[in-house]
Amino acid sequence: MLYLIVAASALWVYLDATKHRIGKTPEGGFLNASAGGLAIATMLLWVVALPLYLINRNKLKKKAEEHPVTVKARGVKAFLIGLIGFGFCAMVLYADYIARMEQMAQLQ
Repeated sequence: MLYLIVAASALWVYLDATKHRIGKTPEGGFLNASAGGLAIATMLLWVVALPLYLINRNKLKKKAEEHPVTVKARGVKAFLIGLIGFGFCAMVLYADYIARMEQMAQLQ
């Protein structure tokens, strides 16, 4: 279940960042990354990256007003992020299912 939450969070971060035109700017900073980079960071380091994004979201939106970043092929990239995240979830759930079936076969 947690994998689904992480995948959905990463997809939301990407969609939210691109909606508000948040992205890499010349100013730099700790959270100075592309929307895809923020989404991947959320996917890999969910416990750290998502709270950091949420805490700094308003600052990032203000910075984006000065330096807006327009993303090309937003839908395709969102689809790929979702495919990676939810595909990973499907693999984990399938591996768990196989392990449980093997356990049941050993008990019989």
